[in-house]
Order: sequence, then C-alpha cells, then structure tokens
Amino acid sequence: MNVIGNAKAKTGYPAAAYAEAHIAVAGPSTNEEVLSTAKLGSAEMPGFGVRARSLNAEGEAVLMNWVAVGNTLTETLYIISFESPEASWEQAWKLGERMMDTFALDSEI
Repeated sequence: MNVIGNAKAKTGYPAAAYAEAHIAVAGPSTNEEVLSTAKLGSAEMPGFGVRARSLNAEGEAVLMNWVAVGNTLTETLYIISFESPEASWEQAWKLGERMMDTFALDSEI
C-alpha cells in the first residue's frame, strides 16, 4: 500500500480524480490486458479497481490487482496492489484476496 498525503499539491489533481486516472491507464498503452474493473468506496472516498495481465521481463504472464482510493476530505491518495505470476495466481490469490478485501482506511486521515 502506498499512501500519498496532500495529493493535490503533489500531483496537481484531486486525490479522487488521480485515483480514477491511475486505474484508467491500465490497458493497451501500458501493454496490459485489462481483465476486469470495479468502482468501490463511497462519495467521500471513491475507489477504483482493475485486474490486468502483462508479461514480466522474462516473458512470463503476471496478473496484477490494483485498487486506488482518493479521500475527498483530506486529499489523501491510497494505492493498494497485489501481483503474482499467472501460473501460481490461484494459490497466491487465496492470500491476496484477503488482503485486498479486508484493508480498512480511516476517512479522517
């Protein structure tokens, strides 16, 4: 998890807009195949998710799951990611899914 406080001052964009844009860039321009997308969170903390496939430096398929959340009240940006070689994704995702589905963010931070 990466946490970026005062996101608007650091990125030039409100945290929620940056979160949405961060997820939206996955795809052909980044040599990734988008497998699924999701909208998450609430009005105060909108979140966006993507699962994508790409090739690593060795040419092996890797699956990646990202969630980006922008706190509209504090301008804090959260980027959470999990990745694994596709060949071992099913086993790895048993752990990754728990991490990705159970993280908690404090709306006051």
